[in-house]
Amino acid sequence: MDASRTHVVGLLRSTGAYPPHTEQQIVNDSATYNIPVELLLTTNHPVHPPFVYVRPTAAMVIAPQHRHVDVDGKVYLPYLNEWSHPRSTLTELLRVMASVFGAMTPVLSRPTPAVQPADEPRREVLLRRLAVRTDERLREVAESATAELTRLAAEREQLLALDEEVGVSLERLSLSSGGADATRRRLAALRAEDAELSSWLTTNAELSKEVDVDKLVVAGDVPSAQLLDARAEDLALSDARHLVSEAFHQERISLDVFLRETRKLSRDQYMARALVVKIKNVQRQRAAATAGGGGGGGGGGGGGVTRRVAATRRPTSRTSERGRDGSAGGGG
Repeated sequence: MDASRTHVVGLLRSTGAYPPHTEQQIVNDSATYNIPVELLLTTNHPVHPPFVYVRPTAAMVIAPQHRHVDVDGKVYLPYLNEWSHPRSTLTELLRVMASVFGAMTPVLSRPTPAVQPADEPRREVLLRRLAVRTDERLREVAESATAELTRLAAEREQLLALDEEVGVSLERLSLSSGGADATRRRLAALRAEDAELSSWLTTNAELSKEVDVDKLVVAGDVPSAQLLDARAEDLALSDARHLVSEAFHQERISLDVFLRETRKLSRDQYMARALVVKIKNVQRQRAAATAGGGGGGGGGGGGGVTRRVAATRRPTSRTSERGRDGSAGGGG
């Protein structure tokens, strides 16, 4: 305790060499600091060094990342680490701290918060804030509206494309429906003809065994033969169109194939029917030219179809239509 008291007394006596606000002032970055420090002496002082702390005032803060002072203000110096009694004293410790802190101050002035200029009217401040918020809000609304317009434009393009597809599909369905109705009517007529022909064949079964079908009707001249061929082609094309329609409704062919084949068969059938009309016109002209020679010779002179077999009258059918067209053309 005597040695410790001696150290304290020596420190107090030396304050004359370190008067407040003179030598203890530290100048750093054009600022002068009076650094308050706190020394804590242990019971075994001066054998052990004291604990030294920098105690900043309310207007000060501890300098960050200081080499000799931590964030709590505790001081770390080689002089404290190498403390040796009786060589080390508190007076010498103050001199060392003054030298170290003069080179690198451990405290800084606390930054003062920015103060709104007193002469700036509050109304102008509020107006500026309102303008900033309004600009931000308008920017957000514009961006949102642009995104919405882009989305609506994309949806419109999709709807237009879908509308076009629906129109094409409806047109195809309309064509398909019309073709289906015609096909059903044609099928009903064919079934009726088939039933009538089957009944006739059953009734005349014995007669059909003795008759060569290919020789039932023989053309009397070249135009009549051409007429029979054209009429046969016409009927064959009708059957072909019926088969194509049946295949389409049974989903054995696609709509494109159905339309392509139907157009082709219709074009061929149109040419065959035009040929029939042309041959009939030629036969009528010949019949008119020979009509002056006598009423009895008109039919023979115009040519025609000769019936080789007289049989029981057959029902109306495509086979009988061929004979009637030929003979009518010949008789003109």
